[in-house]
Amino acid sequence: MVLAMRCVTHGHNFDSCVWVGLASNQLDAQAVIEASGDLPVFTSAISIGELSFGVHACADVTVRSMCAAYLRQVESRPVLEVSKHTAAAFGLLAAAVNRAGARPEHVTTIFEWQRRPLSTGTSC
Repeated sequence: MVLAMRCVTHGHNFDSCVWVGLASNQLDAQAVIEASGDLPVFTSAISIGELSFGVHACADVTVRSMCAAYLRQVESRPVLEVSKHTAAAFGLLAAAVNRAGARPEHVTTIFEWQRRPLSTGTSC
């Protein structure tokens, strides 16, 4: 299984889909830990925003509370800021993927966070 993580200078940046997969038990936590090795795990300001949207868009108060608690855990990780350099790197990567014949899709995790069930069997 390929995890949605990108290697940064000295660690891994987990995208919001990895955090959602872990929260909903759709990803095996032990497999993620083993794949990360001894390198630190980061999240990005973008992922925090996507997960925050999912929390605030959740209609069920109980589930929203559980999602918010999980978000606080994610927020406790080191956060990588997004800059114009990040945007430039994304543009180069997306163009290379496009030239290779694939289509770089917009990440839809902000909507998936609302629909994915948490380990309790509930969902936003």
